[in-house]
Amino acid sequence: MPARYVETFSSPEYQRFVQSCDTAVIGLASIETHGPHLSLCADPLVGDALLRKAADRVEGNLVILPTIPYALVLHHGNRRNPVYPGIIGVTEDTLFRQFRDIAGCLVRDGFRKLLIYNMHGGNSMYAPTLAHSLEREYPELCCFTCFIPAVTKHVKQHSSGYSR
Repeated sequence: MPARYVETFSSPEYQRFVQSCDTAVIGLASIETHGPHLSLCADPLVGDALLRKAADRVEGNLVILPTIPYALVLHHGNRRNPVYPGIIGVTEDTLFRQFRDIAGCLVRDGFRKLLIYNMHGGNSMYAPTLAHSLEREYPELCCFTCFIPAVTKHVKQHSSGYSR
C-alpha cells in the first residue's frame, strides 16, 4: 500500500513509515456556495474522492494529510452576503502561516517533497506563490502544486442553472 493517510497511523507507525517516505500530499479546498442543492463542501468532497483514486495508482510511498478546507474565498466579501451564504475562508496571510507551520513539521519529520493538491479555482493564482514561499522558508523542501480542473468542472456541471 503506497499511499497512507495520516489519520490511519499511530505515532510509532507514522515514525516507521516516514523513514521510507519523503513525500506528503495536502489538499487545499474551500467552503463555499455552489448552488442551493450542493454541499458547501463540494470542493473538498469531490477533490478528496479524486485524490483517493489517484493515490491508489501511485507506486511510491506517500503520506496524505487531511485537506485544508479554509482557503481563498474572501473575494466574495467579508460581510454577510445573502447571495453567497455559507462562505468560510481565510486571507492569503493566514493561509501562508498555516502552511508554513505544517511544512515546518513535515521537514522536521524528514519529508523533502510536498504536493499541494488544489481543489478550488480561487486558490489557483496563489498556490504557486505559496509553494515558492515555502521553498524559500524551507530550502530542503521541494513544493509542487497541482490543480485538477475536473473538480471545478464536476461541481459546475451539478450547479448549472444556479444564478448568483
